[in-house]
Amino acid sequence: MKITCKICWITLGLFLLGNVVLLGVWSFDDKKSERNKRDYNKDERRLKMRDHFKKNAGIKDAQFDSMYQLWKGHSQEMDKHQSEIDSLRHLLLNETFSDNPDSTTVIRLFNKLAEKQVAVERENYYHFRNLRSIGETDEQRKAIDKMFRSKLIDSDHRKRFRGQRHKY
Repeated sequence: MKITCKICWITLGLFLLGNVVLLGVWSFDDKKSERNKRDYNKDERRLKMRDHFKKNAGIKDAQFDSMYQLWKGHSQEMDKHQSEIDSLRHLLLNETFSDNPDSTTVIRLFNKLAEKQVAVERENYYHFRNLRSIGETDEQRKAIDKMFRSKLIDSDHRKRFRGQRHKY
């Protein structure tokens, strides 16, 4: 009876270990598949954007490539700004919930956050001016203006990018 019970426990342990390994492999494969899907979607999205700009604004391939390079650079800059803003907010949050907040530190953090936000707005302004300048004709610029306005303002699409959230 004891030998049979040990065999049952060993079998059960091996079965559970096999399931854990199988779940690990399945999870790893899912993450890899999701990553490939996301990369594919970037290429697909770029092609859709190119077609949209060609169709609605008469943008040429070279113009779109210039716009796309501006977008990529702008996105990297915004990520950097957002990371800095998140760090400052994290410090401000620490001050907020500390037992003895330092008012000088809090005011300094307010000022730094305001400076960063001004930098973001300045960067956005020049980014859109640069994108607009890629249009070679008044018709292209008007079409570009219309497309950006419809996406950024009219449809309430302009939601503030918040970057990665801190895990407290």
